[in-house]
Amino acid sequence: MKSAAVVPAPAPGVEAVIKEARRRQRRRYASSAQGFALSPQLVAYGSDCANPSTAQSLSYGGNFGYYACRTLRVFDVVTRGLRSFAAPPGTAGWAPTHGGNWAWSVSEIASSGQMMAAQAVVPPDSQGITRVFILHLTGRDTQPTAVPSSTAFLLSVTAWSPDSSWLFYQGPREQMWAYHVTTGQVRSSTTTCCQYAVMATITGSRCCCCTRAEPGPASRAARRCCIHGTATAT
Repeated sequence: MKSAAVVPAPAPGVEAVIKEARRRQRRRYASSAQGFALSPQLVAYGSDCANPSTAQSLSYGGNFGYYACRTLRVFDVVTRGLRSFAAPPGTAGWAPTHGGNWAWSVSEIASSGQMMAAQAVVPPDSQGITRVFILHLTGRDTQPTAVPSSTAFLLSVTAWSPDSSWLFYQGPREQMWAYHVTTGQVRSSTTTCCQYAVMATITGSRCCCCTRAEPGPASRAARRCCIHGTATAT
């Protein structure tokens, strides 16, 4: 007669510990991906994301938690194609608009569907500084292109011109700059930018408009436009 191995029952409390460990593992897995941007055809999201925070001593944006993802993926819902971009060398990972928490951007993917603007964290991550890169979503080029003079706090946003040729972003001294992706031409303005909730372009005017909810009892909208180097307020 063969002897049967007897597995002892878990000690009291062990089962509860195992369940809690599994619950935390599922929670970590769910938060390991973060939404970046959306377009009618494309979904951009980050994977393998860490959750650092800025230093509490910062005069602006201190103790702000955000996500930094090792890989940025762009999924085409029509062709079912998937492109993946590793974080650029020397950076701490891709950072979603407004730090993450599935705050989808509708302005980072160019209307042509061929390019996307994305921000990567510049070490140390405790400062919350990012640099803008352009990703090519078609062809064989998967090397991110750094946008000149684009380092800014991670809450800054970007927007494309209607013809997808210019990218608007925050340049030095918190002013709006524009970068031509084909020629590499850079233009600056005196318009304050780009710590906004929304930034969009106006078709036919080559103008980028920004809307920000200002603090106060009655929230007011501050709107600014920059026409490739000439700033106007509306």
